Amino acid sequence: VAAQLNYRPSQLARRLSASDITIGVLYSGQQLEEFGLEIFRGAYDAGQELADYRVKVRLIYMPDMPSVYSLEFSDHYMECLTNILDSGVNGLVNFPFPGNPRQRDFLTEKIRQNNVALTQLIGGQLVQGENVFSYHSDTYTAGALAAEILWNALGDHGKVCIFTTLKESPIHAEGIRGFREALEKYPLDLSAIYENQDDTHMAYYTADAMLRNQPETRGVFVGSANSRRVLQRLCEEEHPEKFCVVASDLYPEMRQYIRRRLGRATIVQSQYTQSYETVKTLAHYLITNEAPVPDMRRVRPQ
Repeated sequence: VAAQLNYRPSQLARRLSASDITIGVLYSGQQLEEFGLEIFRGAYDAGQELADYRVKVRLIYMPDMPSVYSLEFSDHYMECLTNILDSGVNGLVNFPFPGNPRQRDFLTEKIRQNNVALTQLIGGQLVQGENVFSYHSDTYTAGALAAEILWNALGDHGKVCIFTTLKESPIHAEGIRGFREALEKYPLDLSAIYENQDDTHMAYYTADAMLRNQPETRGVFVGSANSRRVLQRLCEEEHPEKFCVVASDLYPEMRQYIRRRLGRATIVQSQYTQSYETVKTLAHYLITNEAPVPDMRRVRPQ
């Protein structure tokens, strides 16, 4: 009868009597309030919907952790990451890897030993072959949009600068490429590109360096999660209204800058959507063992 009815067992229904699945969602950036909380909110809501299937979501915040672009992690953070891998998690979102090959190999082997599935969102770096799924913002389109918005405000050959996390990072390099290629249609003078490595203090001081070294700059595209510190530094100038900033964050403090027209626009990376979809996709993979297709998705900027 089952064959005649083309019956197939429901993997999700079987979860009701199976053991728990635990998914850890990590955030190690400094911009928790203006960036990381949306990641946690998306993961939390996904966890609420998955609770009936015995899927638990654990939110893990690692304050003051070195940038994922840092060469080496301290012994303290290596111990913390090892403890997370040994804690019984079945899957992890945004697990950070150091650039140091010895540390990276150690964590990779630990992941394989513990059979932990990895996924990434926003723009995390992955160990080749370990990625189950990733969800990224369409940074190329965001860069092109930023160029168009700045050109509308400044006109032809307005002086502009870009602030990014790391120029060599593929996800950020795409944003820069989108901005540069848009200049064929929206001619602006790109004076410099500054890296801040997702460090809030560095974001402030690179903005200060821009003001000293590129005094003709009037337009700024902050293609990383540090717009608050850049805007703070610009507001310390005698006439901050002469600047036009396109940011990539959306949080309550942005309101004051938008009202003053210093923050002309913000191109949102949709952290909530990326986190929500990534957790749901990882849970489905852990339940069914079916690899997601496609294994990388992009969300259009808003």
